[in-house]
Amino acid sequence: MELPGVGGKCQLDGCGVLDFLPVRELTAEQALALEAHQLLSARVGQKATIRISEPRKSPKIELMRLKAKATGNPSIDVDDRIYLCIKHKTKSLVVFEAKRAVIGNAAERFAKQLGLSMTPGRYCRLRVVGSDQPLPPNGTFGSELAAEADAGLYNGCTLELDHL
Repeated sequence: MELPGVGGKCQLDGCGVLDFLPVRELTAEQALALEAHQLLSARVGQKATIRISEPRKSPKIELMRLKAKATGNPSIDVDDRIYLCIKHKTKSLVVFEAKRAVIGNAAERFAKQLGLSMTPGRYCRLRVVGSDQPLPPNGTFGSELAAEADAGLYNGCTLELDHL
């Protein structure tokens, strides 16, 4: 409830909303934030709005959602699965694969599932998003998981499919 006799006006020009408590002098951080907010509002030319960001999801919840969407061979034991999101340009695919699967063979299967042509002389490679190093085509997902620090591969990871 706003009380007209208590407190001062909001510090934004033209706002007109009353503060419940008296306005005190701004700290340096608050002054910088207010100035940035006013500059942003002036650039946009609209009324200042506060954006509420989406709450950050925990990695376990993201992995659970990925597992719910993933497709793959149901005969693979649950303990032997690695869940991956495969991206190629605008297409994406959520799959699970056996940890003992060879990365090069899996890359070719993913390319076929994404509808990419596999003519002779063309090959596919997988790399972790944000990394320039491709995963070794002769390695297995399990061996790359064990060498986690080098490859950056983890359960629920997003991989980029390079179709060359």
